[in-house]
Amino acid sequence: MKLTLYTLAGLPFSGKSTLSKKIENYTNSMRISFDELWIELESQGIKDLTWEFVSKEAKKRIAHYLKQGKSVVYDDTNAKKEHRSSLKNISQQNSANFQVIYLDIDETEVIKRRKMNKTNKKRHSVNNKNFNSLIEQFEIPTSYEHTIKYEASDNFDKWAEQNLKKSSNLVHTPPQQLK
Repeated sequence: MKLTLYTLAGLPFSGKSTLSKKIENYTNSMRISFDELWIELESQGIKDLTWEFVSKEAKKRIAHYLKQGKSVVYDDTNAKKEHRSSLKNISQQNSANFQVIYLDIDETEVIKRRKMNKTNKKRHSVNNKNFNSLIEQFEIPTSYEHTIKYEASDNFDKWAEQNLKKSSNLVHTPPQQLK
């Protein structure tokens, strides 16, 4: 099975974490979540965390897993082409495939989900400044970046069968066989 770095790209509240967990199970990959890593580092007493610091730690972990021969699903907004490009470099340095998975969710839906989260608090909140900045600065991945699009209406199993196998020649092991 060919090593692959699956790099999610999408606005906050677009469903990246949910999708990344499904891809993790489907591909039997390791999963690194930027948000979860931030919380982990905070709990270790690291003060004054920055995006740059957490991103650097995520990249170290991605490289570590790829060196161990494990595919990785990276769950973050990956809002800019330069962010995705640096991840592509890591995959190339480790002889791994690189795949961007773009969550194409309407901005109105993202705003609605954010508003719902303020009530149900299923995930951490994103302050207005950061949320608006990400909406303004997000660069939609192009086909030149080896991009597969995922939409909210997609059936995951059907989408995965059509896209994940085809894009990286993976041998799929059903989740019940992974235990």
